[in-house]
Amino acid sequence: MTQYRRAYIPGGSFFFTVVTNNRKSIFKSAISREILREAWLTIHEKYPFTLIACCLLPDHLHCIWTMPENDSDYSLRWRGIKGLFSKEYNKVIKPAIKLSNDDSGNIYTLDPKEIRIRVFNPRGILIESFGFKGQGPGEFRGPAWLKITPKEELVVYDVLNRRFTYLALDGTTVKTLNAKTVPFGKNDIDSKGNVYIHKLGRGLEGHEDLIKLNSSFIHTNTFFSFQKKRTPRRVFNPFPIAYYFTVTQSDKLIWFLSSSYIIHVVDPNSREVMRIIKKHVPIKLTKQDKELLIKTEYSKQQDVFQLEFEFPQYYPVASGVITDDQERIYIRTYEKDDQGSIFYDVFSPEGRYILRFSINEMEEVEVVKDNRLYCKTVSNADGVPLVTRYKLDWK
Repeated sequence: MTQYRRAYIPGGSFFFTVVTNNRKSIFKSAISREILREAWLTIHEKYPFTLIACCLLPDHLHCIWTMPENDSDYSLRWRGIKGLFSKEYNKVIKPAIKLSNDDSGNIYTLDPKEIRIRVFNPRGILIESFGFKGQGPGEFRGPAWLKITPKEELVVYDVLNRRFTYLALDGTTVKTLNAKTVPFGKNDIDSKGNVYIHKLGRGLEGHEDLIKLNSSFIHTNTFFSFQKKRTPRRVFNPFPIAYYFTVTQSDKLIWFLSSSYIIHVVDPNSREVMRIIKKHVPIKLTKQDKELLIKTEYSKQQDVFQLEFEFPQYYPVASGVITDDQERIYIRTYEKDDQGSIFYDVFSPEGRYILRFSINEMEEVEVVKDNRLYCKTVSNADGVPLVTRYKLDWK
């Protein structure tokens, strides 16, 4: 095993070279550099040092630090910077198939890894594909999601090019909106170009905000804010408090906080017009649940970062929300039936609880339209992401 010999001299100056995992060129992207900057500033504020020089390259960096008098613990600072960067980077850069569908029943899928949009007819036959890697019109570097607007335009948010691209359904570029001033975080956009964002908190003790930007990307509203719980270094909570939200076809914002079963409905003028409150019985996280989650989801991260896990006593209330073309609300819960399938709760546009149904826990509902349920699911044996479709029979 490698034994590192390091000089710890209080007040000393040190030269460092830090390399990315597997020499991946992640610092080519603006979002990676911004996340690194935030992590750096956060740790610098808490544990000061003097930066003499720094050179950032696509897959590594060089820098010279001078430590404070009577302090030599640069390892503490690097652990903090690496830990914060990895946590925030994994929140934002998480490739997964995304999908939407048009009024004709055609299915549009986006695979951020391949940077390709594919169009399938209602029978599941590929009829068209478009999109290439790059920074030009109609090109993408880090497409995070796509949606079809009521005007039958396809909107793609590119987290690395920092822009919203509007496309005709045949892939022709209609317009591009520069989003470099839009804060990082999960977001959605309405038909007027207003953007709703879960703004990531800065640093170890920052706030998590749910905010609205107008079509010029100027901050107009903060709907809710909470302070992040501070955790020790290398301690990871797989179920942190989080916002879940979506924008309806009539531009209403539907959102909830994962810590309570209260659904907020906000009209296009940013006024809360309804709250839906449902009784919830907390579901305890068992030891078996925790061990299975670590084994299936976080074993690599645990090996690389030597993580310790801090689980809450109970599962969060829910883990997702979508609406259909009739503006019914679907909440993905953590409750399961006897076969281990996940329950979805369904509410009417007026806030009345209608019913619940269950689907395989490996599937996640992405779109509900024309009484059909479209789900993304795990890859098949060949590693191909799949989309499943169900017919909804309202009785």
